[in-house]
Amino acid sequence: MKKRSVVCIVAALILLAGLLPPATAQSQGGEEKRVKRMKFPELVAAMKLTEGHAVADLGAGQGAFTAALSKAVGPAGRVFAIDIDESAIKSLRTKVEKQSLGNVTVVKGDVDDPKLAPDSLDAVLVIDAYH
Repeated sequence: MKKRSVVCIVAALILLAGLLPPATAQSQGGEEKRVKRMKFPELVAAMKLTEGHAVADLGAGQGAFTAALSKAVGPAGRVFAIDIDESAIKSLRTKVEKQSLGNVTVVKGDVDDPKLAPDSLDAVLVIDAYH
């Protein structure tokens, strides 16, 4: 992970403090509301994501933030939607296909290995993933 990633993670955690509701299953409409409620544009700004960046959505679950990250980094960027749960991986793949998110790669990680190359990211988003 690049040095800048640690700064982005810390900035994101500070921004998110107190803004997160308890983890719950989200419908499509619920995901959109959650992204808005969490002030996602401000989060992206704090992470300093721009066109062409590479970012991981670690513990992506159903992908509530994957599409928004995809838009933030644009077609020249890359989003790695990572989860360890097989049903989440299936849902992520379906979402990526349905929404034509060509810059998103779904990754089946392990509990102790997100399956990412060293120094390959500009930022990492971790929300409701460490329980």
